[in-house]
Amino acid sequence: MTSKAEFLRDTKASEPYHIIERFTQVFEIKSVEELIRAFSTALEELIATTYNTKNDCGQSQQHKRYTRWKEVVETTTFRAACAKLFSKKVAAEASAFETTLDLCCIVSGQLASTAFTVDISSTLAVAKLKERIKEKMPSIVGGANDLKLFRVAIPTSKDIPDKIILAKDIEDKQVMMGGVAISDYFEDGTSVNTIHIIIKSNEESLDQIHKRKLEKYLQYVSATKRTRILEGWREYKAVDGNTVELPPQWIRILDSTYCIPAARTKFAHLKTDLQVGTEIDIPSMGQAPKEMRLDSQRVCKLLVTKQMLDIWKEIRDGADGNENRLYKRVLAGPMGVGKTYLSYFLAARAYAEGWSILYIADAEKLDTKTEERSAKE
Repeated sequence: MTSKAEFLRDTKASEPYHIIERFTQVFEIKSVEELIRAFSTALEELIATTYNTKNDCGQSQQHKRYTRWKEVVETTTFRAACAKLFSKKVAAEASAFETTLDLCCIVSGQLASTAFTVDISSTLAVAKLKERIKEKMPSIVGGANDLKLFRVAIPTSKDIPDKIILAKDIEDKQVMMGGVAISDYFEDGTSVNTIHIIIKSNEESLDQIHKRKLEKYLQYVSATKRTRILEGWREYKAVDGNTVELPPQWIRILDSTYCIPAARTKFAHLKTDLQVGTEIDIPSMGQAPKEMRLDSQRVCKLLVTKQMLDIWKEIRDGADGNENRLYKRVLAGPMGVGKTYLSYFLAARAYAEGWSILYIADAEKLDTKTEERSAKE
């Protein structure tokens, strides 16, 4: 490790004032007296090693520099500069140790819009936070000791629809222990537009209260509305600007950036007069069957067959005059006869014509145990 004398010898600073903070950090100095003593001792060592300087102009200059620095270090001005540095350090450490946290809290089973804030010192225990919450919200069932707090991070904003927050629905949560300092759960501070704490009572579960009220309410609504409530349907704004209610699984699919096909303009060449035997390039449809070979640009090369052109003509003629272009066709046959390539060509050709296409390369992935898993696939 570099000694204090070596540190002063190697520095390019013109004045000792310029390196007070760095010198303090490197050698972990804790007080003004220790700092001045360390400077003086190191400078005395350097002055002694450069004393005999008759034949060395450079050493002579260094000797004068260290002597002048020694005089500066002994001044009250230098001592005041050191004291100012340590005052800042003490204030910063105190501020870091104790801060006032603005915690956004919500009772489990309530709407996100009912969240409230509690200001509290980070050094206090979670038990004190329970008392503050109970003081601010006396309507919460049970006493302060009956409350169970969970550390969470639920984003909120004016653009997020108001919804009921249930503790059981939040996977990423941490139980806050009564005897632990609040700061231990908020080491990185608190972020804005976020619910930080979910409150749960040990009395009749607020989740149970919500469930009971919901079940009673569902008795008086239509089957369609009941399904939408239970499945958590929410509003989705389509590309045409219209808003519709959709199941969450559908919205996840629509919002996903996975399997996005190439632009339609890249498929324009498929609308030309294709000839049997011609090799064509088909850009990415977002997905490709596992056995289909794609180049580095995710382009597939296909040989046009008469069957491809005939079936496409049949599909196109059958869709003419039908606004929805609804056409059903099942391709069946033994393995290896070309069903995969034929379906890929037909999907790409329809996409080139501006049709709405949902191309699923491997439908077997959708055959899962749960609807949620199928939606994810």
